[in-house]
Amino acid sequence: MKSIQNGMICLLFLGILPLMNCGSDNGVNEPMNQAPIASASAEGEMGDFLLNHDIFLLGGSSSDPDGDVLTYLWEFVSIPDGSASTIANATASQAAFIPDDIGDYVVKLTVSDGELSDEAELIISVSPPDLITNLIITNSTGLELQGPVGSMVVIETSNYLNTPDGDTPLGPTGDPLIFTFEFVSTPAGSNAIFEDPDAGEAGQKVFTMDKPGSYEIKVTVTDGTQTATDAKTVITQAPANISFDPIFGKPGGTIIISGDYMSPIATDNIVKINGVTATVLSASDGANPSLTVELPSGFTTGNISVELGTDEVISDDPFYAYPNVTVSTFAGSTLGNTDATGTSAQFNNPFGIVYHGSNDELYVVDQGNNTIRKITSDAVVSTFAGDGTESFQDGVGTNAQFDDPQGIALNTSGSTLYIADAENNRVRTISIGTANVSTLAGDGTDADVDGTGTGAQFALYIHGLAVDDNANLFVSNTGTHVIRKIDGSGVVSTFAGNSGMSGDDDATGSAARFNMPSGMAIDSDNNIYVSDSDNHSIRKITSDAMVSTISGTGIDMTVDGVGGQYNFPSGLLLDEANGILYIAEFQGNVIRQYIIEANLVLTIAGSAGDAANIDGDGETARFNGPVAMAMDAEGSIYVTDYNNHTIRKITFN
Repeated sequence: MKSIQNGMICLLFLGILPLMNCGSDNGVNEPMNQAPIASASAEGEMGDFLLNHDIFLLGGSSSDPDGDVLTYLWEFVSIPDGSASTIANATASQAAFIPDDIGDYVVKLTVSDGELSDEAELIISVSPPDLITNLIITNSTGLELQGPVGSMVVIETSNYLNTPDGDTPLGPTGDPLIFTFEFVSTPAGSNAIFEDPDAGEAGQKVFTMDKPGSYEIKVTVTDGTQTATDAKTVITQAPANISFDPIFGKPGGTIIISGDYMSPIATDNIVKINGVTATVLSASDGANPSLTVELPSGFTTGNISVELGTDEVISDDPFYAYPNVTVSTFAGSTLGNTDATGTSAQFNNPFGIVYHGSNDELYVVDQGNNTIRKITSDAVVSTFAGDGTESFQDGVGTNAQFDDPQGIALNTSGSTLYIADAENNRVRTISIGTANVSTLAGDGTDADVDGTGTGAQFALYIHGLAVDDNANLFVSNTGTHVIRKIDGSGVVSTFAGNSGMSGDDDATGSAARFNMPSGMAIDSDNNIYVSDSDNHSIRKITSDAMVSTISGTGIDMTVDGVGGQYNFPSGLLLDEANGILYIAEFQGNVIRQYIIEANLVLTIAGSAGDAANIDGDGETARFNGPVAMAMDAEGSIYVTDYNNHTIRKITFN
């Protein structure tokens, strides 16, 4: 009954399902098994099928149309005679082999689903790679294609090589390689040669760059059949990052120049100081190359350059030369009070000095004679004010009287001189046009009292004077260790320091301390420079009264160099255009130069501690207690040589 029902159902659906197997026991016919489709391709490691390089075999999809699990089998149908290549992962969908001989490799892939299978064949033609050589050039410093003079250059070749024994380089076909190294060009004077660091490594050489310049290197490699070449250029590095110690010197002295990539051969390095060639005495090699250099005659302050071949490096900072100066006696001879010309004139402990540019005249405080003297550009000396009496009297010219006058300053318009009348404890003024002497501040009482005009008091030696752009007059009250200020209305106030309290504290206003401040100078920003004599240092006071120590250590010694040391500095002269502060060192008997930007102190004239009266060049000249200085329009400096009773002139050559 069941089979009949099945037959009826088949008849009913016969027109609709003509493909059904109605005679099966379950009523449905199974589909026929279909064979998998095999596909095969290959890729070369280098893009081409090359000897001794991987070839990757890529099989078809992972299942056949029926969804059966597939198996794979890769096998060689034929290989070149003598080849021993085998297929790795031969039963996977992806396999690989390395051809070890030139020729055709016929590869067959069989893909099976367990009942049915399919095959695909590949013909892979293997050829030898071209013989290639590629120079790899490094320096012993690790840099490629460049390095410092004196360093070793390592040359290696990169090839398609087979070196199974590690000793004999072989070409693509297994033939031994022969390498030839040569210099195409080298710098002039070079004696560079190739050295073989390992006799078994024919593809590697080294040489030393013994001269600055370019070295062009060529390598030729052959296996007897093919020949390949490669050429590259390695250059010496330009000197860099140079520095020097010390940063100042005189002709005949030596300095050490340090930097990168300088030659260990002294004569290869050309050193110039501000364009003047110096002698390189020796050169060092190693991690920190340096040159020992003798300073040349005639050099001046400027940058240092180091040339190596066609390369040059110039220092960021200048090297400072001692200026070439001549010291002469401009006026005065022996102690006295004679008005005359040049050395026929006489002074008695000349102290302060100032230059009047419009009149081309010098005004000198002749302390021992209690007068103010005038000197023309022709060295004619005359008495401008004071009658020589130790007393106090306002008046015109020689009708006036002073008592131990010291400092002097000129107002910005050039119309009025200011005089520190020390024993009279007053600040006096003198009209340039009329020679009229009057009292600006102080009543003569020996005390430190702020006030207005003669209502103020000064004590224990007022010394230096300086005028700012706002018509303020500053006074160094040496004995009471303060800096006083007299404004345009004659009001006297204490600007910095605390009366009677000595010290060396950097601070603002009354919190700061000085120890016998003396000479002063003011720049265009109204900063005041002060010789703090018994602190043996140079102090700076800003316009808001902030005090700092800019030079000197407090030790009474005359020492040149960065920071410097002083022995009782006295007068100051500012050459703001050139950034130089000149210091008359009273006890050191020398004239110093403080280069502000470099914080460098140089002795330009005189010999430390050697008191005498000798004209000559800077090193030959001698002073005896230089006190103050002034500069004329030509840049010459005039010095009051206190104990020699003369006015000396320093001329820059």
